[in-house]
Parts: sequence; C-alpha cells; structure tokens
Amino acid sequence: MLRRIAQLILDFRLTILMVLAVGTIFMANKSRETKIVYEFAKLLPENDSASISYDHFKERFGLDGNILLLSIQDSNIFQLAHFQDWYSLSDRIKKIKGIQEVVSVARVYNLIKDDSLEKFRFSPVLNVCPTLQNQVDSVREIVLHLPFYDGFLFNSKDKATVLAVTFDKKDLNTKRRVQITDTIQVLANQYGQKYNLKVHYSGLPYIRTVLQRLVSREMILFLGLAFGVTILILFLFFLSPRYSSDRPPDIPI
Repeated sequence: MLRRIAQLILDFRLTILMVLAVGTIFMANKSRETKIVYEFAKLLPENDSASISYDHFKERFGLDGNILLLSIQDSNIFQLAHFQDWYSLSDRIKKIKGIQEVVSVARVYNLIKDDSLEKFRFSPVLNVCPTLQNQVDSVREIVLHLPFYDGFLFNSKDKATVLAVTFDKKDLNTKRRVQITDTIQVLANQYGQKYNLKVHYSGLPYIRTVLQRLVSREMILFLGLAFGVTILILFLFFLSPRYSSDRPPDIPI
C-alpha cells in the first residue's frame, strides 16, 4: 500500500508541487487580510441581562476604560519651573491626535454656579502657562481648596500628582492606541528624566498595550520553539541506525 502511494507521488510529482505552490500562494495572500482585534472579547452573549445592563451603562455614562493615568512624586511641582514643564507636558499630550481631554493640576477646572442660566459650568483655572511664581501659588490654593481634587490630582501628604488622559472612542480600540500610548510615555519620561523622577503608569489603555506586546513576544517565541522542536523530532524520526554506514542502502523501486 505504501509502495503504491509512493509511486503515485513520484508519477504525479509535478502536479502535486503545482497544487501545493498555488495553495501556498493563496493562503499567503489571504494572510494579509488578517487583522488584530484591539477590543476585549465578550464573555457573555449580547442578549444576557448583565451584558444588556452594561451596554446601557456605556450609552449613558460613556466608556469605562478609556483613561490612562501617569503619576509622579514631585515635592516641587508648584515651583515655577516644574509647574511650567508640567503645564507644557499636559498641553503637548492634549494636542496628540486621538486624545479627548487631559486633566492635571496644570489643566484643572473649577465648578462655577451660573445664576443666570441656573446651572453649573466648568471654567479652566489656567488659560495660559504662568510666568510668575505668585500665579502658580494662586493655582495651588485653588487646587488644595477644591475637595473634588483632593487625593485625586494632588496628594499634599505624599507630594504625588496625577495626570489623567482620556482617549477618544474612535482611537481607543484601534492600533492608534499603541502609538498614542508610546508618544505619551516618551513625553512623560522626558519630564521624569529632567527632574530625576520616576513616572508611574496605569489605566486600562496602558495595561492593554503592555499585555498586547507581551502576548506578541510570547507568540513569536512559542512559534520559534515549536518550529525547532518539530525539526528535531523529524530529524530523530527519520534517523535510522540501518543507514549509518558509508554506503547508501539499495532501495528497490
């Protein structure tokens, strides 16, 4: 039986090679359409009650995982030079395409009651980068006396401050998220290196980017090891002690 199969392969070797070549070219062409999914896989069906409630929550309050946080522990953050650089960092991150909003002690908003419209409105504490220390001192007083920001944007006890970056919905679940995250890290690390400070990162966009790269590296490592082990097994499988002599064996056909 095996002899007949071998004879058929030898008789139709050109046809078999052409079919394999065409199939390989077709599969290689289709592989270019493969895309990476940047969204989390849904664990629950769409008609599940918990999934429906979650979708309603997102429609009303927006996305829940589109904020990247970076923090530093800088006791001199309200010194003029430090504050100007922190303001510049916040402004440069805000100008990145795909960023919706940036909130920090340099880009803080105050809640003001509008009696004429009978509602509250948000007003930026700073509209331009301060040039005098007394301007920074005024911002510091406002931030420390706003209960909403206490322990969130600035911790007066540990001298830690946070910069919160909100991603745009359109770029959050695309490959642009990786590029944006890398750009933010480069800009923030420049501030940290200038003042010899360690920048800490958190937030779902950052965590997802790190995990994605980790999985990609491990996948490449796994494929390389799997290929090497397969080659080794095939080599040992076809290695036969009967053919260890110098004279090749006679194989009847």
